[in-house]
Amino acid sequence: MKIGFSYRPAIHAKNLNELLPLVDYVEIMPDIMSSNEIYLIQDKLSGKEVGLHSLKTSLGSPEGIQQENDELYYLMGKFLKAKYYSDHVALSYIDNHYLTTVRPIAYDERNIRILSENLKSIMPHYQGNQYLIENITNHGMLDGSSLTEGEFFKQVLQKNSSVKMLLDLTNAYISAINVGISPREYLKQFPLEKVKTIHVSGYEYINNKIQDTHAVSINKTILQLLQFVLQRSSPEFVMLERDFNHDNADLVAELRLFRQCIK
Repeated sequence: MKIGFSYRPAIHAKNLNELLPLVDYVEIMPDIMSSNEIYLIQDKLSGKEVGLHSLKTSLGSPEGIQQENDELYYLMGKFLKAKYYSDHVALSYIDNHYLTTVRPIAYDERNIRILSENLKSIMPHYQGNQYLIENITNHGMLDGSSLTEGEFFKQVLQKNSSVKMLLDLTNAYISAINVGISPREYLKQFPLEKVKTIHVSGYEYINNKIQDTHAVSINKTILQLLQFVLQRSSPEFVMLERDFNHDNADLVAELRLFRQCIK
């Protein structure tokens, strides 16, 4: 199992030489990086693996995927020799207008068909590479949902056998709390045997709402939940998302703790 962190150039570039010895791989988001930043990280990554995380494919869109964005991810992944590509089960565009964030979709048969059609449209050029779909935070079940989130993922992955799952553990924890279900029972509904990558981060309460801000340390509750999932899955990659509100010493200490907890 390989340990990594999510790379944001404006935050991590100055301290990259201290951070890289602590990880096996780095996850990169091309949407937020310039060409110069891509070249910088590519030059620094000797001996490290790369995962590619996307924000703008709009996999859940009935209008179809954003083809230009998908082509960018594919070409960037080829350049960086990415071990996996990933994006969210969500909408990021409506009527070709970017939403600036990802939005949930209803978990129903119609959206299983839409998601499957969109995945099949892009999979031919990802053959031989792992393509992963990620769960986002849900603040409650959307109107029209006839399935749980876990059941939805299970059916999508059954219909698209070459696609695997990126499990965002903290998103799942928050979703479970929001819908009033035990996080462990919530996670049992997912096809954990299909999980290839896990994202882990801390959470915090803002205005009495639980949120995954990537701005606080992981806590004991999330680490215990990670152990629960690892007993039921065999991921290749496990990644710390700590993008904001830290100095370099904080992130170094957290990566060391994270690696120690997973061993």
